Amino acid sequence: MNCKYDFAMNIALFRTLKIGSCNNETVSRSEMSFLVYMLNANKEVTSVDLSKYFGCSKVFVSKIINILLEKKLIEKKSNDEDHRSFLISISEEGAKITKEYIEEYVKETTYLYEKLGEEKAQSLKKLLEESRQILSNYNK
Repeated sequence: MNCKYDFAMNIALFRTLKIGSCNNETVSRSEMSFLVYMLNANKEVTSVDLSKYFGCSKVFVSKIINILLEKKLIEKKSNDEDHRSFLISISEEGAKITKEYIEEYVKETTYLYEKLGEEKAQSLKKLLEESRQILSNYNK
């Protein structure tokens, strides 16, 4: 088996782990990513903000926004500065679910940290940071 292929498959399998899976299984990973962003933004955001941050299309952002609105996890209002867009904020229920998710995520990653030990955990962190930097410069 090819080493590069093995590496790619291990990364893919790691990405599919349900790290931080909270009791609320009605929220997908993409939806939760948006909620975490909005919670941490601590302000109203626009669909353009989300599109730029996640590097995804406005169509995809609209789809996730509509799902989150349906689930009442976010709130939307008119943007007085730009009437072509709207402002999005996390709802109380959305914030509650997101905080539960983050708490579970921290527990699981703390467990991983403890099992790896300080040295391996720091090596993993450094490799992940380098990987993110390398891939941010990758042109498809």
